[in-house]
Amino acid sequence: MKKLENTFEVVLSAVPSVALGFVTAWYDLLRDTALVRPDIPNLVSNMAIAIGALLTVFLVLIGREWPPGYKAVLGKRSLTVGVILALCCYGFRLFLSYPRNRFVQGVVTNVWDLFAWVCIVAFILAVTFASMYALSSWAKDAEEE
Repeated sequence: MKKLENTFEVVLSAVPSVALGFVTAWYDLLRDTALVRPDIPNLVSNMAIAIGALLTVFLVLIGREWPPGYKAVLGKRSLTVGVILALCCYGFRLFLSYPRNRFVQGVVTNVWDLFAWVCIVAFILAVTFASMYALSSWAKDAEEE
């Protein structure tokens, strides 16, 4: 069962298109929520997908030998950051629901976009670390039996 311990890491680092598909699927899921503005430019969307895919592959490569507990801690921290930023994004959405002057709207919109993409990347990293932890702890439990 030792071979199964790093399966997720090996697949994502060996086949970057799998990592890109993984990130794109989660991005599409989170894009349809209230976190992201509906009229966001495609350039920003593609940049978020690229950053998410690169970070996923990079962290999978360097985190291959990490103990399962460390992967769980990083997953929880990424999830916490994602939830805090999601609440901020929802607050920006509510804030812009009421009339404001153009300067305030422009500043809040730019900050909202930044927070939304960092939030999406944090959620993608949380899922990545959770998957890494689940597979490595499952392989460790199977090895002990």
